[in-house]
Amino acid sequence: FRAWCQTEDRRPPKTIQLTQILESLTHANSGWVYRWGDHAVGLYNSSLEFIEQSEKPTEFSYPWNGENPLTLPNHQTPLTKKALQKWGLETDNIDWENITIRSRQPGDKFKPKNRQHTQSLKVLFQENNIPAWKRNQTTIIQENKCILAVYPFLF
Repeated sequence: FRAWCQTEDRRPPKTIQLTQILESLTHANSGWVYRWGDHAVGLYNSSLEFIEQSEKPTEFSYPWNGENPLTLPNHQTPLTKKALQKWGLETDNIDWENITIRSRQPGDKFKPKNRQHTQSLKVLFQENNIPAWKRNQTTIIQENKCILAVYPFLF
């Protein structure tokens, strides 16, 4: 664990903290989080991850015509039209002049392909066991006021 911290340029926990982490991990569920100092780790789908700590998620809203790659605050890989196509979004019928790429907002609703009605993102995240720190990294792709996709999650 300490070696992993160092490879990630993070300060390793003290011995007592490390003991607490290892003991609590033996019975932890997805969504478990441990914080020490200005660092935190969380368990998501049986994988331990460092959590970027910020008091508030980054709020953003950009118009995007899909022509040029768009660098997003919460993602390392720029967003491209080709990436959206690979991801399963049908881009042929999109009105690219009315596309907005934005951060998630309270009360957002989305109609997944496999459902007949819209559902709040909060409920979709809960149903899919997506922890809070992952939810804050969500990017909304919308046409006019209609959410087309919740990146990087497939609903």
